[in-house]
Amino acid sequence: MPALYLGVFTVAESFSYASYQFTEMWYWIALLAAGFGIQLGLHTHIKAALRRKNAVATAGVAASGGVSTVAMVACCAHHVTDVLPILGLSAAAVFLVDYQTAFILLGVFSNLIGVTMMLRIMQKHGIGPKSGPFRSLFSLDMQKVLHAVIVSSVVAVVTSFLLTGMAMAGQALQTAAAGTAIDLAAKENRENRVSVAVKPVDFTPGKPARFSISLNTHSGSLDFDLTTISILEDDQGRTYRATGWDGPPPGGHHRSGTLVFPALGAEIKSIKLTLKDIYDVPERVFEWPLR
Repeated sequence: MPALYLGVFTVAESFSYASYQFTEMWYWIALLAAGFGIQLGLHTHIKAALRRKNAVATAGVAASGGVSTVAMVACCAHHVTDVLPILGLSAAAVFLVDYQTAFILLGVFSNLIGVTMMLRIMQKHGIGPKSGPFRSLFSLDMQKVLHAVIVSSVVAVVTSFLLTGMAMAGQALQTAAAGTAIDLAAKENRENRVSVAVKPVDFTPGKPARFSISLNTHSGSLDFDLTTISILEDDQGRTYRATGWDGPPPGGHHRSGTLVFPALGAEIKSIKLTLKDIYDVPERVFEWPLR
């Protein structure tokens, strides 16, 4: 499962990009992979003991493994949005990102249900451990334990979805109260074998300015720090330096993330973003009128 994760995002972006995302979410990925691995181990034990009665166990592993894999890939689905529109799934990608935690919990609890199903099968057929620390586990009524795990899983996942939805609604209300966001068009520059696409993200005067940036090339490496080569200017002559970059580190053929600048005043009429010295191009300039 970790290999699938790395493979998907290495193909979609680059190995350095996949490694960066892996380090960001390693604890969730490890938990999902461990849960699925435990199921496989128990399934192997059951299959060896009951070769003619493994249909239920096999079905449980297949169903839970599918959910775990989807949850693992979903946690970073927003990084393949360049491909998703071709498949007609761009709305689904946004949904997966917004409800990332809920989908990961769904994968974790599906593993827990799968493990409990395996233990119930072992208890039913009397193939549990005869000694050791896990022997006492099989003194429990695994049928009741399975029901309790299913109910707890449903409550946890539904609660996560509801809390995420409430948080998103609250953020929307805060944005509306702070000021009206301005929808600015995406712009692209293609020079010297590098394409740079830039779009202001929910640009609202009085709040930090955020720009979604995607860089792509098929030669060389994008090994520069965007925070040091970017300058934002307004029509009043003021300049702003980037305060942060939410994205992969320098390197690779494909990079995408969000570049953050300080808040701009409400009275400005236009903005200009300049990216300097990318592949021997002195300046790549992106301008937007605000009124």
